[in-house]
Amino acid sequence: RILYLRVRFAYQDPAYEPVSLATAQSHQDDVAEHYRIASYGKLNVTTVFPDVITLAENKSGYVEQGLGKMMNEARDAAIILGESKGLDWDIEIMISTPLFRMVGLVVMPE
Repeated sequence: RILYLRVRFAYQDPAYEPVSLATAQSHQDDVAEHYRIASYGKLNVTTVFPDVITLAENKSGYVEQGLGKMMNEARDAAIILGESKGLDWDIEIMISTPLFRMVGLVVMPE
């Protein structure tokens, strides 16, 4: 299972999407197909896409504290949205505006 988190910072317009839902779903469809083929049909990938999450702070509030703070806050918001039951994901992907020139992040839960 994959939790795909699309986030924006507090100062960004509430309508801003770092990546559209359709684009994210299309990318993950490709990922799922790759793993299905590579595993000879034995691995099925399921991705959940919560709504875009607005983080509590501006970008500068996360830069010095690293990606962990941002990831934890986004995951907690997904739990509140009912999209996650905690650390029940095999992989998490987070997409945001450029932070450390980041396009995406894959994190294995603890």
